[in-house]
Amino acid sequence: MTVTASDHISGLVLCHAGGQRLAIPAQEVDAFEPAGEAARYAGAAFESDARAPADAKVLRHRELTLSVDRVEVFATPVPRLAVPSALSSSWGGALVCFVECAGELWPVVSLERLARGDGEAAR
Repeated sequence: MTVTASDHISGLVLCHAGGQRLAIPAQEVDAFEPAGEAARYAGAAFESDARAPADAKVLRHRELTLSVDRVEVFATPVPRLAVPSALSSSWGGALVCFVECAGELWPVVSLERLARGDGEAAR
């Protein structure tokens, strides 16, 4: 994640998974791969019975993979918004900050932590 002196982030992968929005720093994504691999589904962090769709997109971070419903790359620098203290332990510490992109609030998460399963959503 690139944070400038003015505390902005440049380069995000905006993902949809299980009806939720997630933003991942583009620097954490080593590759995009087609579905079919047994990758952990990001939507399962929100709904235990959620299953990846057949046309899911797989994000790779080193040896870890995470599948999502769809992705979009967002290159415009956006200000970081702090994580409220009540949410600081959400997703096992995978929640990095929030950003506003295209008029919507997006949680920025660590792909590595979410793919490992460290980042289970608080229920």
